[in-house]
Amino acid sequence: PVVGISQVGYHPAQQKRAIIELDPRVQDLGEATLLRVDPDGSTQEAMSAPVKRWGRFLRFEYALFDFTEMRQPGLYLIRYGSQTTPPFRISEDVLQSGVWQPTLDTYFPVQMCHVDVRDQFRVWHGVCHLDDALQAPTSHKHFDGYRQGPETETQFAPGEHIPHLDVGGWHDAGDDDLAAGSQAGTTLTLALAREAFGVDHDQTTVNTERRSVELHSPDGEPDIVQQVAHGVQNLLSGYRVAGRSFSGIISGDWSQYGLLSDWGLQTDNLVYDSSLASDEVTVGRSGKKDDRWAFTNRDTSVEYQVIAALAAASRVLRGHRDDLAQECLETAQKAWDYEQTHDPAHFRCAYNPGNPQVQEVIATAELLITTGQEECRQRLRVLLPVITDNIWQVGWAAVRALPWVKDSDFAAALEAALRGHAESLKEELSKNPYGIPWEPAIWGVGWQIQDHAMRQYYLVKAYPDLFDREQVLAVVNFVLGCHPGSDISFVSGVGARSLTIAYGINRDDWSYIPGAVSSGTALISPDFPELKENWPFLWQQAENVLHGAATYIFCVLAADDLLKSQRG
Repeated sequence: PVVGISQVGYHPAQQKRAIIELDPRVQDLGEATLLRVDPDGSTQEAMSAPVKRWGRFLRFEYALFDFTEMRQPGLYLIRYGSQTTPPFRISEDVLQSGVWQPTLDTYFPVQMCHVDVRDQFRVWHGVCHLDDALQAPTSHKHFDGYRQGPETETQFAPGEHIPHLDVGGWHDAGDDDLAAGSQAGTTLTLALAREAFGVDHDQTTVNTERRSVELHSPDGEPDIVQQVAHGVQNLLSGYRVAGRSFSGIISGDWSQYGLLSDWGLQTDNLVYDSSLASDEVTVGRSGKKDDRWAFTNRDTSVEYQVIAALAAASRVLRGHRDDLAQECLETAQKAWDYEQTHDPAHFRCAYNPGNPQVQEVIATAELLITTGQEECRQRLRVLLPVITDNIWQVGWAAVRALPWVKDSDFAAALEAALRGHAESLKEELSKNPYGIPWEPAIWGVGWQIQDHAMRQYYLVKAYPDLFDREQVLAVVNFVLGCHPGSDISFVSGVGARSLTIAYGINRDDWSYIPGAVSSGTALISPDFPELKENWPFLWQQAENVLHGAATYIFCVLAADDLLKSQRG
């Protein structure tokens, strides 16, 4: 049996269930025992109870051991048959220390592009990609889903250097690309986390002018604000040079894209100059064509996604970096005005979210919250049919904007749609023993599940009679070890057992980046859930990506907030 638990532990007031994955041939389930660990390391039985069969899911049978009644703080183990879990805590502060902090303290700084990242005597990577970027060739289908259409849609010719792109952003996963969709989603999530939970954690020094980052060295500014600022610098770069967002930046060839170790060595950091020989160097320029490429076609869904991120970021940057906050707001407003008065552009490219109307709802809601302007209020009312038809995706955004909409008919229609959503969600969550919306895929879907929990947080806060906080807590438990295929935490270095050897930039070193969040359990067709431990080259299961790290931070903070505000 696999005894799935949160490797971190549980709050006394929350539902506490071990989910046990069993061979389908098992008939007698027997009992499970909860053991309390004493200070001297000895154990004593805290409670025991029969294991209850849940039923079949994918290839296996599942059973539940419910120990919700145990509220006494302490350190515990679960013993079932021949298996004993690692120790976990029951405590009111179980989610408050060492759970989300490693992701903000280490993973995000390590992923930062265009800077030098150091941790005391360790260099994570040198300053990198100062030669960003060359205009991508036209009518080109690139690897990893990037495309450039028949026009550049900029003033730059194919292969020409585009200035001002050498700022901000994070490398995504173990790759070096800066995709606008990923950058925008990450920036928005971090901004909302700062706004919702007032995160003022400070363990990192960021010196933008010197392109220098020092881990575990506080500088007096909240780390999450610094990360938001770094994200928007990348998002703003396309507007600064061409008046709109670019799809993304990526290496020009596979050998460069697959290069591991120090990102600072991927290019020579000198702008390519076609007039120079391949081995010739002048001040700031070289004849070595190793610069990354910028893919520049306009897409309306990306524009709205970036608008949402910039609008939210402008709020959290106020009082810290006022000039940048103002640029974010002015850029978001100008881009929104443009999209409202021009035909939508549809261009398929890597990480472009699609569904422009869905993205428009979120962007309009964020801009309304930021500005309160009548145009956004009226537009959100017009978009009500889009909201109700896509309630799963945008209901949370509309709920957040309700105080600014000030329309009773709008509020009533939104609540009616949410009531229907609540019923369909209950049905969806009943399809597996974990209580999460998991439709198994070849690629692990942990990040999508975290997206769901982030949306649910706002719905639980606004409509606690319709939505249960356990829908958020179950996702946190899932990520931290209570999932099919194994009992290991997806978050490197978090929990008694975690996926430390994962698909990041250092995968060839067989080492780990603290706080990195993996995609998690994948599906071997047709019905075998698999999570390979200590094998870093399966990106389908062990890949670390930006947005998954951001939503993980949000989800842990959200779970803790719900437990503090809705006790019992």
